[in-house]
Amino acid sequence: MYKVNKHTKTLSAIFAGGLNVMFQKGFLHGMYAVIFRAEIKELDSQYSAMAERMRNLAIDEYGCTEFTACTEGNYEIAISYWPSQEHIKAWHSNPEHQEAQKLGKEKWYKSYQVQVTKVLR
Repeated sequence: MYKVNKHTKTLSAIFAGGLNVMFQKGFLHGMYAVIFRAEIKELDSQYSAMAERMRNLAIDEYGCTEFTACTEGNYEIAISYWPSQEHIKAWHSNPEHQEAQKLGKEKWYKSYQVQVTKVLR
């Protein structure tokens, strides 16, 4: 069963919410996707606030065009879309994002993996 709250969605909700239309119409072609996968240790209210802040910051100030996350059991996946690798690098260097990464390693995640890929179609 998927855990759903204001920061996460089920995969079916993700595609019903318009991401599938974006793929079909080619809106994401030529962009970059950052895929974040993690095994959850423990999520708390600080996590929820940080997740919301990071999502808003990425979209409002760093050029992220779409950010979607979902959890299932003790696993989380988040996919964000970016116009260039330079946007991703700038986001990665943001001090608030670096603090969120530190807290993720220390408190919220047992393990995680980040992949960056170019969207071909």
